[in-house]
Amino acid sequence: MDLPSDVLIDIKHLEGQVIIRLNRQHRFYKEAWQPLQYLATAKPGTISDDETVKIAKRSIEALTILMIAYGKAESMNENPEKFKQLQSDWGEFTNFFMAKIKDVI
Repeated sequence: MDLPSDVLIDIKHLEGQVIIRLNRQHRFYKEAWQPLQYLATAKPGTISDDETVKIAKRSIEALTILMIAYGKAESMNENPEKFKQLQSDWGEFTNFFMAKIKDVI
């Protein structure tokens, strides 16, 4: 199933499992995820310092934009305060998974 190019992720909740698909046609994937993946899987010495810095800078911009876009999406709701628990849970799970998930590339 193809996702529209403006949809970043597709999330399905099935029988206690969460299936998350990242849209490879989305600009975030093309400009941040894919270059970082390329960088992370490249053999040492095969990417120039200039290219590495360019990828790192755009990735930081993309992560910043991701946060801004999330905030904007919340603000589109009549009651954005209702997302406080989601924000808390998101932060908690991010912290948990950052500690547990390493070396998966």
